[in-house]
Amino acid sequence: MRQRIQAKKQTTPKPLPAPPKSCEKYKKVSPVIDTGPNVRKRQAALELIKQYYHVRADELFRRIKAATLVTLVVEVARLQQEVGSAGPPPPPAHKDADHEKRADLQSLVEGTGELSLSAGDAPAAPAPPSIDDQPYLLLDVRERADFEREHIVTARHYPAARLARTMNYETAEMWRYKRSPDALVVVYDEDEATAQRCATTLAQRGYDNVFILSGGLKVARRKFPQGLLTSGDRDRFTAADIEALSVALDTFYTTIESPRGAASSRSTRSVHSSDLRAARPATKSTTMDGPRWKL
Repeated sequence: MRQRIQAKKQTTPKPLPAPPKSCEKYKKVSPVIDTGPNVRKRQAALELIKQYYHVRADELFRRIKAATLVTLVVEVARLQQEVGSAGPPPPPAHKDADHEKRADLQSLVEGTGELSLSAGDAPAAPAPPSIDDQPYLLLDVRERADFEREHIVTARHYPAARLARTMNYETAEMWRYKRSPDALVVVYDEDEATAQRCATTLAQRGYDNVFILSGGLKVARRKFPQGLLTSGDRDRFTAADIEALSVALDTFYTTIESPRGAASSRSTRSVHSSDLRAARPATKSTTMDGPRWKL
């Protein structure tokens, strides 16, 4: 009998000790040693993804991360600095007012003649950048007031209500970037709510190279607080912006924010900086006369 009791005591597992009581003094102190991927880190990463990213299984568009977009912006700006952008063309010389040819009412009715502008009229708007100089087009689909308050540099305001039209829903820049297989059309808003609908509509209307900014401006503002956003009407990044973005990129890629493998299940559809590619492959091989950008 005594032997049975001793054998039972040996086979019975001992209860685990009670967990130590949490101390309020060291509650906000995080461990210095990184123990690698674990369940707690993965759950925290999934909660962060659910908070900022709204990924669906039936998406017709592709996604581009904020870090990938900033990498593309920095590379384009550095190449422009190396090549050296040409200055604006000289304004055309105005003719003498006595020799200007103005059409009368009859010629305008018949569809002939020319109506010239006087020297005091407003100058023409500058030409938009070519696809070779800027292989991406940023479309801000928020309201006009939100766009003027803060937006990404080089972005164009495109109201989402314009997609409700059946005709004339796209601008001239959108048409040029739509026809180029080596360019990107990136749609963004504050939190992907409106950008997903706009990108889906554009994809259904033939835009094979349409992307949305993953996480919207919430994630972009959180990861790159300086150099990316502006409240003015700037059409290019300055040297100070590129320097700030380069420092932020170095910090972002050297700091491990989440464990490996904690990405979304559809992260394969995102664009990575090491694998920039067009959504629609080119049918012909790129020659020396073609665009120098191959994404």
